[in-house]
Amino acid sequence: SRGTGRDRGVRKVLETKKAKDKAKAEEEGEEEGEDWAMCAQKMAEESCQDQHRIPLNPSVAAAADMPLQKGNADDFIRDGKLFRATTVTETKTYRRKADDLPVVRPGVSDSEVKRRTGFPDEKTMLSYIIVVCNGYVGKIKQRQTSLTWYEEWFMTFEYIWNRSLTRIEDVTRTFSDLRPADILRVVDAKQDLCWSSRESWPMFASFEEDKKLQKDKWAS
Repeated sequence: SRGTGRDRGVRKVLETKKAKDKAKAEEEGEEEGEDWAMCAQKMAEESCQDQHRIPLNPSVAAAADMPLQKGNADDFIRDGKLFRATTVTETKTYRRKADDLPVVRPGVSDSEVKRRTGFPDEKTMLSYIIVVCNGYVGKIKQRQTSLTWYEEWFMTFEYIWNRSLTRIEDVTRTFSDLRPADILRVVDAKQDLCWSSRESWPMFASFEEDKKLQKDKWAS
């Protein structure tokens, strides 16, 4: 470090005084006078009055031609280089859940969908998701964890309707070792979408809609 502003000012004064004294000595053909030595001593004392508490800045000492104490830095030099390479410590690597392959993906067989979720086939399950989200792709693909949107919907249906996963521990082991808190957050988010969709629908159908939906045997 070049020191504080005071140290830089002192060094500038010393260097200027030394240059003038040297030029004067060369013109007169004499050795450098005592003016330089006295100025250097005075500026060094003013810049650091208490040598026991505040050490003299190395840049000021160098400008005043004062000897500096040399440390043991040369003991650490190898092959003429100030820095040496060290072996990199092997760190423990962790498996990221986002790198795992999906547990379920689109294209699951209808028998597997019925066994695990209760829907008769995958088409019916996807139709339910589209209706619940009112056709908004952003809501359909909204995620809470590192699972895919398809996995989160499938996990929710499988858990809340108690087909093949009846405990939270079973869901954790099946879907990428998710934490129980993450699983419940996914289930709550999907349930909120279902509830919001239900609340957005009218409580009763209009007469025209009811008439179109009724069967022919009730028409007479």
